[in-house]
Amino acid sequence: LRRLAVANAHEVNVYRVYESDTVDHGAPPQFVLTHMLKLDTESLVNGILFSDEDSSRQLLVSTGTEGGRNGPQYSVKVWSCEQIPSWPQVVPSTPLAADNEPSLRENTPTMLDSSSASAARPRVVDWTEHEGYIANLDEHKAPVTRLATNKTYLLTADAVGECRLWQRSRGFSRRAVATLHPSGVSDLIADRLFAYSAGCEDRRICAWALPELSPVLSIAVDLPEELVSPMGTRPGRLMSPLTEAEDGKEQAASTEATGSATPNAPQYWLSRVDLLQRPLSRWAGWQGSARASKAPRGSLFVAGVLGEGCEIAGSGAGVLMQWTLGDTAVCQNAQIAHDSPIVSLVYGPYDNGPLITADAKGTFRVWELLLERGLCLSQQLDVPGVRVDLAADGIHCPAVAVEQPRGLYVAAG
Repeated sequence: LRRLAVANAHEVNVYRVYESDTVDHGAPPQFVLTHMLKLDTESLVNGILFSDEDSSRQLLVSTGTEGGRNGPQYSVKVWSCEQIPSWPQVVPSTPLAADNEPSLRENTPTMLDSSSASAARPRVVDWTEHEGYIANLDEHKAPVTRLATNKTYLLTADAVGECRLWQRSRGFSRRAVATLHPSGVSDLIADRLFAYSAGCEDRRICAWALPELSPVLSIAVDLPEELVSPMGTRPGRLMSPLTEAEDGKEQAASTEATGSATPNAPQYWLSRVDLLQRPLSRWAGWQGSARASKAPRGSLFVAGVLGEGCEIAGSGAGVLMQWTLGDTAVCQNAQIAHDSPIVSLVYGPYDNGPLITADAKGTFRVWELLLERGLCLSQQLDVPGVRVDLAADGIHCPAVAVEQPRGLYVAAG
């Protein structure tokens, strides 16, 4: 059983995903609406995420008041997506609706019982904003804009940079609180042992040990000129020492990305760092759950926005970087991936990738990771007249949540 959740500013819909069992592996999946949450007019959705990295039984919904005022009105609620007993088990009997046909919500499924020739429509569960949820995490005083999870913990980060860690097996009880970035968190991800965050304004990537949220490393991602290359050329490499934080310090010791540059080398300033992607795969050098590890290892993909003064591309271009973490933090390559900011960064669905990027203009690019050449563009898809914007209508977190294993799902409008 797989599900897809989508959201706009005031509504969350959960669909059951049916995939064809026929030999036509290229056939698109079909969707049946199962759950719906409509917020009050003064409330906004700030983010959604399934609470388990490989299950869609529970959905996290971050909500707050319109206007983003700081105060006690922000929460993350946990909703159950389990099928209610009175539902018939169904599969869609019609193909995915075309542009001139009814929407996904109106697709009519058919009973699995072969003796029944009649069609059945499952009842949609209407969630209510103020009742019926499993848990309500309401300690944040600012909009919760980033959600991350692993098999043990849930992490929530708000607009003022405060992060809280909740233990799922103990009814989402709070285990730790830390300020990750004073200016706010632009992205937050987690593996089994560490969390990784990017600051909205400080242009730093930090790693934090779980569950204490103690700082492990901090990397400045402004890059020397010789490292940044246009799309299609061979990227350069930059190396810098990884420095562990001292006990009791609130911030990790700085690991400057300019360590190997000459003193007068011009720097390419990033106006911001937007997205992080941590592939949990042996192909990417991930070391699994070895508890002896004091620092993260493996690849970390980073998407940023180019600032002023770069001759290779104009201000606002999307920069794609691959960092390798270990005893030393190494930027393996960096290149101009899009001529506008990258709004979506996805790794998979396979262990060896690929890495997929998208910009707001509807350009999708697929990148293969080659040992000798680094990230290389392998495919491109342009969708004319479509704008992809996962930060529209007050949605700060990705507005699409998909149960693993992932395919590629696009929210566009």
